[in-house]
Amino acid sequence: MDRGFLDGELEHRKVTPMNEDSDGNDDKLDFVTVLTSDTAFSLEPAKSLLEQGGVMSIIRRESVSAACGLELPLNGGGPELRVPSNAQEEAEKILCENGYVCQVSGDAVDRVMKRVIRPAVESGTFDGPDILRLLSNQPSDFRLPVFEATVGLDGGPSFLIQLLSVSLIQGVDPEEESVRRDLSRILGRSHTDAAASEVSKCLVDSTDIEARKRIARTLGRFDARECADQLVSLLDDEDRAVREEALDALYFRSGGRSFGFKSDEEPELRALAVKKWERWAKSV
Repeated sequence: MDRGFLDGELEHRKVTPMNEDSDGNDDKLDFVTVLTSDTAFSLEPAKSLLEQGGVMSIIRRESVSAACGLELPLNGGGPELRVPSNAQEEAEKILCENGYVCQVSGDAVDRVMKRVIRPAVESGTFDGPDILRLLSNQPSDFRLPVFEATVGLDGGPSFLIQLLSVSLIQGVDPEEESVRRDLSRILGRSHTDAAASEVSKCLVDSTDIEARKRIARTLGRFDARECADQLVSLLDDEDRAVREEALDALYFRSGGRSFGFKSDEEPELRALAVKKWERWAKSV
Protein backbone atom coordinates (compact mmCIF):
# COMPACT_ATOMS: atom_id res chain seq x y z
CA MET A 1 0.00 0.00 0.00
CA ASP A 2 1.11 3.53 -0.73
CA ARG A 3 2.30 4.77 2.68
CA GLY A 4 1.93 8.36 1.56
CA PHE A 5 -1.80 8.26 0.89
CA LEU A 6 -2.59 11.03 3.37
CA ASP A 7 0.45 13.21 3.07
CA GLY A 8 -0.21 14.92 -0.27
CA GLU A 9 2.83 16.10 -2.18
CA LEU A 10 4.53 17.85 0.70
CA GLU A 11 7.50 20.14 0.16
CA HIS A 12 9.46 19.88 3.41
CA ARG A 13 11.15 23.21 4.08
CA LYS A 14 14.01 23.68 6.49
CA VAL A 15 13.21 25.02 9.91
CA THR A 16 15.43 26.17 12.71
CA PRO A 17 15.72 23.47 15.40
CA MET A 18 14.65 24.51 18.85
CA ASN A 19 15.30 23.39 22.36
CA GLU A 20 12.60 21.01 23.57
CA ASP A 21 12.07 23.10 26.70
CA SER A 22 10.35 25.80 24.68
CA ASP A 23 8.76 28.63 26.65
CA GLY A 24 6.19 29.23 23.92
CA ASN A 25 8.19 31.63 21.70
CA ASP A 26 8.30 29.15 18.81
CA ASP A 27 5.05 30.50 17.30
CA LYS A 28 7.02 32.69 14.91
CA LEU A 29 8.41 29.55 13.25
CA ASP A 30 4.91 28.49 12.21
CA PHE A 31 4.61 25.35 14.30
CA VAL A 32 1.27 23.59 14.90
CA THR A 33 0.12 21.24 17.65
CA VAL A 34 -0.62 17.64 16.63
CA LEU A 35 -0.88 15.99 20.05
CA THR A 36 -1.38 17.02 23.67
CA SER A 37 -0.97 15.20 26.95
CA ASP A 38 -0.92 15.69 30.71
CA THR A 39 2.85 15.25 30.88
CA ALA A 40 5.72 16.01 28.56
CA PHE A 41 7.22 12.59 29.28
CA SER A 42 4.19 10.81 27.79
CA LEU A 43 4.74 12.66 24.49
CA GLU A 44 8.28 11.34 24.05
CA PRO A 45 7.28 8.05 22.30
CA ALA A 46 5.19 9.97 19.75
CA LYS A 47 8.06 12.41 19.22
CA SER A 48 10.40 9.50 18.50
CA LEU A 49 7.94 8.05 15.98
CA LEU A 50 7.79 11.34 14.11
CA GLU A 51 11.55 11.67 14.03
CA GLN A 52 11.89 8.11 12.71
CA GLY A 53 9.44 9.11 9.97
CA GLY A 54 11.55 12.13 9.06
CA VAL A 55 9.32 14.76 10.66
CA MET A 56 10.94 17.28 12.98
CA SER A 57 9.02 17.86 16.22
CA ILE A 58 9.31 19.63 19.53
CA ILE A 59 7.61 19.30 22.87
CA ARG A 60 6.24 22.57 24.13
CA ARG A 61 6.07 22.25 27.87
CA GLU A 62 4.48 25.64 28.61
CA SER A 63 6.31 25.92 31.89
CA VAL A 64 5.99 29.00 34.09
CA SER A 65 9.72 29.20 34.48
CA ALA A 66 12.38 26.58 34.23
CA ALA A 67 14.35 28.57 36.78
CA CYS A 68 11.60 28.14 39.37
CA GLY A 69 11.77 24.40 39.06
CA LEU A 70 8.04 24.30 38.38
CA GLU A 71 6.07 22.98 35.43
CA LEU A 72 2.62 24.44 35.84
CA PRO A 73 0.33 24.62 32.77
CA LEU A 74 -0.55 28.05 31.44
CA ASN A 75 -3.89 29.04 29.90
CA GLY A 76 -5.43 25.74 30.98
CA GLY A 77 -3.28 23.76 28.54
CA GLY A 78 -0.79 20.97 28.99
CA PRO A 79 2.35 19.93 27.12
CA GLU A 80 2.02 19.87 23.33
CA LEU A 81 3.80 17.97 20.57
CA ARG A 82 4.37 20.45 17.74
CA VAL A 83 5.60 20.16 14.16
CA PRO A 84 6.20 22.62 11.31
CA SER A 85 2.88 23.48 9.67
CA ASN A 86 4.03 22.19 6.28
CA ALA A 87 4.61 18.74 7.84
CA GLN A 88 1.34 18.57 9.75
CA GLU A 89 -0.42 16.07 7.49
CA GLU A 90 2.56 13.72 7.40
CA ALA A 91 2.86 13.93 11.19
CA GLU A 92 -0.84 13.21 11.69
CA LYS A 93 -0.66 10.24 9.33
CA ILE A 94 2.25 8.74 11.27
CA LEU A 95 0.48 9.28 14.58
CA CYS A 96 -2.77 7.75 13.31
CA GLU A 97 -0.97 4.72 11.88
CA ASN A 98 0.54 4.13 15.30
CA GLY A 99 -2.69 4.35 17.26
CA TYR A 100 -2.65 7.97 18.37
CA VAL A 101 -5.77 10.10 18.07
CA CYS A 102 -5.31 12.88 15.57
CA GLN A 103 -7.23 15.06 13.18
CA VAL A 104 -7.54 14.18 9.50
CA SER A 105 -7.68 17.02 7.00
CA GLY A 106 -10.86 17.63 5.04
CA ASP A 107 -9.62 16.34 1.70
CA ALA A 108 -8.14 13.15 3.15
CA VAL A 109 -11.21 11.15 2.06
CA ASP A 110 -10.69 12.20 -1.56
CA ARG A 111 -7.03 11.23 -1.40
CA VAL A 112 -7.56 7.81 0.17
CA MET A 113 -10.28 7.09 -2.38
CA LYS A 114 -8.02 8.11 -5.26
CA ARG A 115 -4.83 6.44 -4.04
CA VAL A 116 -6.04 3.35 -2.20
CA ILE A 117 -9.71 2.36 -2.48
CA ARG A 118 -10.59 3.15 -6.10
CA PRO A 119 -7.46 1.47 -7.57
CA ALA A 120 -8.09 -1.61 -5.42
CA VAL A 121 -11.76 -1.86 -6.46
CA GLU A 122 -11.11 -1.23 -10.16
CA SER A 123 -8.13 -3.58 -10.43
CA GLY A 124 -9.66 -6.33 -8.34
CA THR A 125 -6.62 -6.41 -6.07
CA PHE A 126 -7.35 -6.70 -2.38
CA ASP A 127 -5.12 -6.39 0.65
CA GLY A 128 -7.72 -6.68 3.38
CA PRO A 129 -5.46 -6.82 6.46
CA ASP A 130 -3.47 -3.79 5.31
CA ILE A 131 -6.60 -1.75 4.55
CA LEU A 132 -8.16 -2.75 7.87
CA ARG A 133 -5.03 -1.67 9.71
CA LEU A 134 -5.21 1.68 7.95
CA LEU A 135 -8.90 2.23 8.67
CA SER A 136 -8.79 1.09 12.29
CA ASN A 137 -6.39 3.94 13.03
CA GLN A 138 -8.76 6.55 11.62
CA PRO A 139 -11.78 8.17 13.33
CA SER A 140 -15.28 7.06 12.42
CA ASP A 141 -16.07 10.42 10.81
CA PHE A 142 -13.32 9.64 8.32
CA ARG A 143 -14.25 5.98 7.71
CA LEU A 144 -17.96 6.55 7.09
CA PRO A 145 -17.45 8.98 4.16
CA VAL A 146 -14.89 6.56 2.70
CA PHE A 147 -17.38 3.68 2.93
CA GLU A 148 -20.17 5.86 1.51
CA ALA A 149 -18.00 6.77 -1.47
CA THR A 150 -16.97 3.13 -1.96
CA VAL A 151 -20.59 1.91 -2.08
CA GLY A 152 -21.11 4.21 -5.07
CA LEU A 153 -18.34 2.55 -7.08
CA ASP A 154 -19.01 -0.28 -9.52
CA GLY A 155 -18.03 -3.29 -7.44
CA GLY A 156 -17.75 -1.16 -4.32
CA PRO A 157 -20.38 -3.00 -2.22
CA SER A 158 -18.71 -6.34 -2.92
CA PHE A 159 -15.38 -4.81 -1.92
CA LEU A 160 -16.81 -3.67 1.43
CA ILE A 161 -18.46 -7.03 2.06
CA GLN A 162 -15.15 -8.74 1.38
CA LEU A 163 -13.46 -6.33 3.77
CA LEU A 164 -16.03 -7.17 6.44
CA SER A 165 -15.45 -10.88 5.87
CA VAL A 166 -11.69 -10.54 6.30
CA SER A 167 -12.21 -8.52 9.45
CA LEU A 168 -14.44 -11.20 10.94
CA ILE A 169 -12.14 -14.12 10.21
CA GLN A 170 -8.68 -12.59 10.58
CA GLY A 171 -9.27 -9.49 12.70
CA VAL A 172 -7.70 -9.70 16.14
CA ASP A 173 -7.21 -6.01 16.82
CA PRO A 174 -9.94 -4.71 19.18
CA GLU A 175 -9.90 -1.42 17.23
CA GLU A 176 -11.32 -3.26 14.21
CA GLU A 177 -14.64 -3.65 16.03
CA SER A 178 -15.38 -0.01 15.25
CA VAL A 179 -14.54 -0.69 11.59
CA ARG A 180 -16.99 -3.62 11.54
CA ARG A 181 -19.63 -1.41 13.14
CA ASP A 182 -19.17 1.28 10.49
CA LEU A 183 -19.16 -1.28 7.67
CA SER A 184 -22.38 -2.79 8.98
CA ARG A 185 -23.94 0.65 9.25
CA ILE A 186 -23.24 1.44 5.60
CA LEU A 187 -24.00 -2.01 4.16
CA GLY A 188 -27.15 -2.32 6.24
CA ARG A 189 -28.78 0.56 4.37
CA SER A 190 -29.08 -1.13 1.01
CA HIS A 191 -27.01 -4.32 0.89
CA THR A 192 -28.18 -6.13 4.01
CA ASP A 193 -29.00 -9.46 2.36
CA ALA A 194 -25.68 -9.78 0.53
CA ALA A 195 -23.69 -8.77 3.61
CA ALA A 196 -25.69 -11.09 5.85
CA SER A 197 -25.12 -13.99 3.49
CA GLU A 198 -21.37 -13.42 3.56
CA VAL A 199 -21.32 -13.13 7.36
CA SER A 200 -23.26 -16.39 7.58
CA LYS A 201 -20.67 -18.09 5.37
CA CYS A 202 -17.98 -16.86 7.74
CA LEU A 203 -19.85 -18.53 10.58
CA VAL A 204 -20.06 -21.86 8.77
CA ASP A 205 -16.35 -21.77 7.99
CA SER A 206 -15.18 -20.60 11.41
CA THR A 207 -13.74 -22.86 14.11
CA ASP A 208 -12.23 -19.99 16.11
CA ILE A 209 -14.08 -18.88 19.25
CA GLU A 210 -13.07 -15.22 19.01
CA ALA A 211 -14.15 -15.14 15.36
CA ARG A 212 -17.57 -16.58 16.23
CA LYS A 213 -17.99 -13.91 18.92
CA ARG A 214 -17.21 -11.22 16.33
CA ILE A 215 -19.61 -12.83 13.90
CA ALA A 216 -22.40 -12.90 16.50
CA ARG A 217 -21.99 -9.18 17.20
CA THR A 218 -22.04 -8.41 13.50
CA LEU A 219 -25.09 -10.59 12.79
CA GLY A 220 -26.94 -8.56 15.38
CA ARG A 221 -26.39 -5.41 13.32
CA PHE A 222 -28.33 -6.66 10.29
CA ASP A 223 -32.10 -7.03 9.96
CA ALA A 224 -32.04 -9.91 7.47
CA ARG A 225 -34.03 -13.01 8.40
CA GLU A 226 -30.97 -15.14 7.80
CA CYS A 227 -29.17 -13.30 10.60
CA ALA A 228 -31.89 -14.14 13.11
CA ASP A 229 -31.65 -17.83 12.20
CA GLN A 230 -27.88 -17.81 12.54
CA LEU A 231 -27.99 -16.07 15.92
CA VAL A 232 -30.43 -18.65 17.23
CA SER A 233 -28.11 -21.41 16.03
CA LEU A 234 -25.29 -19.80 18.01
CA LEU A 235 -27.30 -20.29 21.20
CA ASP A 236 -26.18 -23.92 20.90
CA ASP A 237 -22.52 -23.03 20.45
CA GLU A 238 -20.09 -25.10 22.49
CA ASP A 239 -18.53 -21.96 23.96
CA ARG A 240 -20.40 -20.00 26.62
CA ALA A 241 -18.97 -16.62 25.55
CA VAL A 242 -20.28 -17.14 22.02
CA ARG A 243 -23.71 -18.08 23.39
CA GLU A 244 -23.73 -14.88 25.45
CA GLU A 245 -22.84 -12.74 22.43
CA ALA A 246 -25.66 -14.36 20.46
CA LEU A 247 -28.13 -13.80 23.30
CA ASP A 248 -27.13 -10.14 23.61
CA ALA A 249 -27.69 -9.62 19.89
CA LEU A 250 -31.05 -11.40 20.00
CA TYR A 251 -32.12 -9.49 23.10
CA PHE A 252 -31.77 -6.15 21.32
CA ARG A 253 -33.10 -7.43 18.02
CA SER A 254 -36.24 -8.86 19.66
CA GLY A 255 -36.98 -5.81 21.78
CA GLY A 256 -35.83 -7.23 25.11
CA ARG A 257 -36.87 -10.89 24.97
CA SER A 258 -34.84 -13.71 26.47
CA PHE A 259 -37.35 -16.61 26.55
CA GLY A 260 -35.65 -17.79 29.73
CA PHE A 261 -32.40 -18.68 27.98
CA LYS A 262 -29.35 -18.83 30.25
CA SER A 263 -25.98 -19.41 28.68
CA ASP A 264 -24.59 -21.28 31.70
CA GLU A 265 -27.38 -23.87 32.03
CA GLU A 266 -27.13 -27.49 30.97
CA PRO A 267 -27.85 -28.22 27.28
CA GLU A 268 -31.18 -29.89 28.09
CA LEU A 269 -32.48 -26.76 29.84
CA ARG A 270 -31.11 -24.42 27.17
CA ALA A 271 -32.88 -26.45 24.50
CA LEU A 272 -36.30 -25.47 25.83
CA ALA A 273 -35.53 -21.78 25.43
CA VAL A 274 -33.88 -22.34 22.04
CA LYS A 275 -37.14 -23.83 20.71
CA LYS A 276 -38.91 -20.62 21.70
CA TRP A 277 -36.22 -18.58 19.92
CA GLU A 278 -36.62 -20.74 16.82
CA ARG A 279 -40.36 -20.00 16.74
CA TRP A 280 -39.59 -16.30 17.16
CA ALA A 281 -37.09 -16.38 14.29
CA LYS A 282 -39.71 -17.84 11.95
CA SER A 283 -41.93 -14.86 12.64
CA VAL A 284 -39.27 -12.24 11.83
